[in-house]
Amino acid sequence: MSRISKGPITTFRDNIKVARGFVKLHFYINDLLTTGGDESVGKLMEFTDQLLESLGVGFTSMGEMITGHLQSEVETGLVSRGEEGVKQFVDSMRTTLRPSLERAVETIEEVKAAVERGLLQQSIVIAVSALEVYLRDVTLEAVSKNRYIEQRFTPQLSEKFDYNHLRRAEHDIRRAVGEAVGESYHFYDSRSVRRHLRTLLNREPRLSSQADLERFRSIVAYRNLVAHRAGKIDSVFKKQTGNKGKVGSSVDISQKLVEDAFIFVEDVATDVQEGLEEQRAGG
Repeated sequence: MSRISKGPITTFRDNIKVARGFVKLHFYINDLLTTGGDESVGKLMEFTDQLLESLGVGFTSMGEMITGHLQSEVETGLVSRGEEGVKQFVDSMRTTLRPSLERAVETIEEVKAAVERGLLQQSIVIAVSALEVYLRDVTLEAVSKNRYIEQRFTPQLSEKFDYNHLRRAEHDIRRAVGEAVGESYHFYDSRSVRRHLRTLLNREPRLSSQADLERFRSIVAYRNLVAHRAGKIDSVFKKQTGNKGKVGSSVDISQKLVEDAFIFVEDVATDVQEGLEEQRAGG
């Protein structure tokens, strides 16, 4: 079996967990802002209600318990003021709260913009970066620890290996060779990645069909647009992805698009990890 540790794939999966966390955060905050939390907070309140009921607490729901208490306090306080006192109280509250409410609305709009675009955008950046780092690290490890894998990359090493690799690796020749191979392909070029993985695995990789190559290019294009153009659509992006958005407008990244990207990069990484672990010396 090839000498391949779990380190690179574990780091990759940890990064994907972070990306998935961003998607969940997007859902909960977006739900809170658009529906008042029907799905997110609502499910929590439903659980709380069930818990209180199981404990025999005499309230229909936690919500009613809180609302009922506040209503009682407010009614008691207002009744003691009389009609004129209530009017003065309402006018005073309007004057006092207006600046705070205006700031709150502004903050909510800012948060909403970040939720609608920022969280999902960063999720896809993390996912693509996680795959890039994994492929680099697992290549370095596979080549540096397995000479029969190194030999497959003789043409690349003959062309690319130089003293700088040895110096950066502090004269660890095995590591230097691994780093040179890792730099011999272009991650953001789907065909270059496919050629590299064919050599690394000594078989066709998960990233092999034309559909796979196009999907990879599209995911990378979304990542590059967010990382380099703040998510603003340009003509290059439209050509790469077929996106119908207007040039200069913010790209619309849906939760489904991001979750599909997660599945794709996980499939590619898992295929590479399994392919390397299954290889036998001299295979």
